[in-house]
Amino acid sequence: MPVMNTSYKDLVRLVGHDVPMDTMLEQIPLLGGVIDEHEEGSDAIAIEFFPNRPDMYSAEGIARGLKAFLGYEPGLKKYDIGKSDVKAIVTDEVKKIRPYFVGCVVKGVSIDDQALKSIMELQEKLHTTLGRKRTKLAIGVHDLDKVKPPFRPRP
Repeated sequence: MPVMNTSYKDLVRLVGHDVPMDTMLEQIPLLGGVIDEHEEGSDAIAIEFFPNRPDMYSAEGIARGLKAFLGYEPGLKKYDIGKSDVKAIVTDEVKKIRPYFVGCVVKGVSIDDQALKSIMELQEKLHTTLGRKRTKLAIGVHDLDKVKPPFRPRP
């Protein structure tokens, strides 16, 4: 089972409320996690999540769950979605290896170094678990300011 390494301070920042450490440690198991490691007085928390909880494979996911569970932001989070003019070309050669393709463009989000690190760690956990070490899925995250569509496989 995947283990999430995070910090209490980061979870408090992401939850947006001063949740006492004891409360957080009591509530995380109710979200499907097991406290794998935590030393009294330490900021570090290692949490093991069941494979059916990939939404908890990042500090942001844990914070989102805590916000709902603690009543700060209950209910399903809604995001505005719309059509995009960004194109991706999936060739027949690629379809044999990866028969499905999904993509999205996320706009209006500031990504700092901590957020980028979290995205990369989530990506790796998904590759390892659901992706079965990249045999079933592969994820790419790119800065749209640095790459230009249409996207296509390299020759």
